[in-house]
Amino acid sequence: MDGTVLKRVDFPSPEVMGGPTVVALRPAVHGALLEAVGEHKVKLGCEATGFSVAGDRVTLRTVAGDIAEGDLLVYWALSLAEELVPAGMRDDPAAILRHMAPRFEETFRGVTAETTDMRVDELCDRDPLPFWGKGPVTLLGDAAHPVLPHTGQGAAQAMVDAVVLGQALGENGNVEGALRSYERHRREKTAILVAQGRRTARIMGTMNPVACRLREVAVRLAPIKTLVKMLAAINRRAGTDVSR
Repeated sequence: MDGTVLKRVDFPSPEVMGGPTVVALRPAVHGALLEAVGEHKVKLGCEATGFSVAGDRVTLRTVAGDIAEGDLLVYWALSLAEELVPAGMRDDPAAILRHMAPRFEETFRGVTAETTDMRVDELCDRDPLPFWGKGPVTLLGDAAHPVLPHTGQGAAQAMVDAVVLGQALGENGNVEGALRSYERHRREKTAILVAQGRRTARIMGTMNPVACRLREVAVRLAPIKTLVKMLAAINRRAGTDVSR
């Protein structure tokens, strides 16, 4: 938090990761996806209040009273982040910033001082669900398997879900059968990530000074190839490689 550099590394060859490494800003990914489907296909700011199923059709109701019908329904949600701050500040992002700023590195403190548009979220996860849907309804992303951000996999897993769901729908003419196939393919893999996130959070979120020191020493001493191979193994277990 104070700007101390723990490690500088050069990433190894692509073979170590199992392929090339590509870094993409999230707005760029969002823009590419939106361009692919067309802006008119997406309607934002709609709070769902419920749905009903009649035969092979599903109807969604919104708080504004609008109704949308379709062949299938997928819910999704965003992760919420919680800060370790005094209880009286939890609804006041400006107060949180003032409380934490003295601990920031000088440059970062300068950046945050110019920020006016802020919000407070809460971090959460959930025990793996035994099922994700019924009939023409399923879950996707954080709605199905919210994970702590310590996994570094939240947004990635939502995209993997979407790819697997699309593949299942393309291979199976029956919507309900395709949804159950998608769920079977993804439930176990995402359950692994939920558990992993909790383990990592215990290590990364510890306030014990001795544990923090040992953690920093481990980061400094660990060979980069070992760390990269570990990340690649995590990605494989999480199902990031969805090619068939």
